[in-house]
Order: sequence, then structure tokens, then C-alpha cells
Amino acid sequence: MQLSPEMTTLVLDADGVVQSVPSGWISRIEAFLEPNADRQAFIDELFAAERPCIVGKSDFATVLEDLLKRWGSSTDIAEALSVWEDIVPATEILDCVAGIRAKGITVCLATNQQAYRYRHMSQGLDYDRRFDRILVSCELGVAKPSEAFFDRVMGDLRARSGEVLFLDDKADCVRAARRCGMLAERFELSEGRQRFEALLAQYGMAAAQS
Repeated sequence: MQLSPEMTTLVLDADGVVQSVPSGWISRIEAFLEPNADRQAFIDELFAAERPCIVGKSDFATVLEDLLKRWGSSTDIAEALSVWEDIVPATEILDCVAGIRAKGITVCLATNQQAYRYRHMSQGLDYDRRFDRILVSCELGVAKPSEAFFDRVMGDLRARSGEVLFLDDKADCVRAARRCGMLAERFELSEGRQRFEALLAQYGMAAAQS
């Protein structure tokens, strides 16, 4: 493998790489409905309705409230929205991120998110402080795995090809990132900290030792 003489930037996906949702997350959404409702149909419609929000074309709170009304749900919109705040940060990975930043390497998130969940991540989970930048689909207007997403990210970072390492848990996103000039590898949170650190060391990005 031919590596860049100086890797300047690490870009990470969010869900499945630095955070996860707790077990039972879908069950919390299903609880919005009456007992005899078609839960799978509701979930499918909900995620389809969320897609335009992920690229900033619709407001998620409005979309969700309208959907709940159409399905005859009595769930309060604030209670329903709180489900999208149910995120478990991967503390071991975030500790590694802090060590990498301590070496002077820029560490960013590049993630598909609608604005409501993004605000919670950036402010409620303190990701604005934990990362140098958050590049998010609802602001970029495009989502992964579109190559346009990665072109926007590279443009915003003003980085040269070969200086940026991107990690994502989805293979199609890794392939798209490579086509846009990033070095990219697949990483799933379930693989753990040791695998994460091994990937970084492979590209000369080992975390600073405390």
C-alpha cells in the first residue's frame, strides 16, 4: 500500500462507528401506535418520510407530527422526537479520537442526519467539542453513498487526495469515498477499539499516549 507522506485528516461516520442506538430502539417507535396497527408499514413509511429531511429538504418534526396524526397516534410530538435522541456514544472510540486530535490530526464526522438529530449530537452529546468539524447531509444537501457527498466533504476540508482517511461501516460508502480521492476502510463499532487503533496505525495515525 502506498501511503501519503503525511495524513492530515481522519473522517469518521457516526452511526455504527462512533455511536449506536440501544437495543429496543425500534420498539420505542412501535409504541407510538395502537395495538392493532401495522407496525412494519408504519416503520417503512416513517423512514421513507425521513429521507428528504436527511438532505435538508423537509423539517423532521413536521414530518413526524403529520405521520403520527395520519396513523391516529396519541403520542406527543416532543415525546416522539426524544426517541431520536436515544444515542449511545462509543466512549472507547471517542477516547481514541481525543488522542488522535492531541497529535494535531484533524478529526471530523461525515454523517447522514436530519437536523433534529444532528442538533442533539452536536450540542447534547457535545460532538461540537469532541470533533474538529461535523459535515452533515442535512447541511450539505446530499447524502452518502452519493459521490457528491464525498466531493463536498473534500471541498470543505480543502484537503488533497491521499491526505484523508475515512472510516465507515458500510462498504458502498467506502467505495464512493475512494472514488473521490480519500483513503477509506470499512470499520464496524462491533469490531472494537483494538481494530480501530490497528487501522489508524496502518495509516500512521496512532493516538497520542497519555
